[in-house]
Amino acid sequence: ARERGMVFYPINMEEKKLQKKIKKTHDGTKQLKQEVQQFKSKVHNMEAKAQAQAEEAKNAFIQTAAALRRQAENARDLLPSHTEAVHAKEEELSMLTKRYASLREQIRELKQQRTAENVS
Repeated sequence: ARERGMVFYPINMEEKKLQKKIKKTHDGTKQLKQEVQQFKSKVHNMEAKAQAQAEEAKNAFIQTAAALRRQAENARDLLPSHTEAVHAKEEELSMLTKRYASLREQIRELKQQRTAENVS
């Protein structure tokens, strides 16, 4: 029986057990490699998305800054005409105030005349 390979039977069993372990390890390694690849892909996608959002935010900031700059330039351009208009309104107000004071004085004088006429 030993001559027919019976002695090697336990060695063959050990070899098969080791081959199963090697296969399990190989399958586990393959699965880990796939998971690592998926994780790398997910990280890459997240980085790309974050980069796109950062670019979008930068562009929005640039557009807002440009719009504010244009508004400031427009306001600066309009300032002299607005200043002139304010001065004109101030002059008009001053004239109306003087006219009002003059009219009040005339009313006061007329009341005094009426009072004088009523007394006499």
